[in-house]
Amino acid sequence: DPNVIAADLLAQAEHDVEARPILVCTDEQLIDEVNVELQQQLSVLPTAPVAREAVKKGFAVLVSDVDEAIAISDRIGPEHLEIQTAEHDAVAKRCSNYGGLFVGEIAAEVLGDYGAGP
Repeated sequence: DPNVIAADLLAQAEHDVEARPILVCTDEQLIDEVNVELQQQLSVLPTAPVAREAVKKGFAVLVSDVDEAIAISDRIGPEHLEIQTAEHDAVAKRCSNYGGLFVGEIAAEVLGDYGAGP
């Protein structure tokens, strides 16, 4: 869901102009839809000035398959890794280099920050 993905990317971007939201995806159309949604959500976000600067530092990576996505994620070693795929549990078991792991569409990273604590 591009709406959910964009909201999750912005939840990280709005904290710090030095944040770097990154999307690794196998679907070019979904990347385009997320980019459109990012702009729409930024237009009404109270923290848009900070988020906009962070989004400029972020990027999307189009990969050919899940194996490549996992390899890139493990190389980046994100502080927060969200996995939103049909087979999210299987993908999560294969990822090895991250700080916090959030699996499935309803496991937004912001819940880890504010619901489960640091």
